[in-house]
Amino acid sequence: MGLFDDLAGAVTGSLGKGGADSPLAGMFGAAAQNPQVLEQIGGLLGGAGGIGGLISQFTQAGLGDAAQSWVSSGANQPVSASDIHTVFGADKLGAMAASTGLDLHALTGLLAQALPALVDHATPSGTLPAAGQSPGGIDLAGLLGGLMRG
Repeated sequence: MGLFDDLAGAVTGSLGKGGADSPLAGMFGAAAQNPQVLEQIGGLLGGAGGIGGLISQFTQAGLGDAAQSWVSSGANQPVSASDIHTVFGADKLGAMAASTGLDLHALTGLLAQALPALVDHATPSGTLPAAGQSPGGIDLAGLLGGLMRG
């Protein structure tokens, strides 16, 4: 079982809605075949400030406890599509939706489920990677490449 399977399982399993047969599994699988979606998710995880910067964005939006739970060794707290909208704003999400070809609802739903699982898997020791280091020893480019290959 590869890292993609682990991530997809974590994303779908965190919902408790039927695993690979759930609507999220289908949406995540379709998104994994879309290089623009992967580029956008990679930008959120590896962009300015890396995962720490992403956690800071959630903290500034009042969702710091949820975001910190993804890094810690405990259970991941969920965020909603509405929370994703609050964190990233209409302009950024609109640009991401236009780039990926997903509608805004699908994009925010995907990010609300994928980001907690991806951050959790990228921080297995419960600590944020230092700036410029690969998160959790995971090669993000390789991870995204694996997602693209399905």
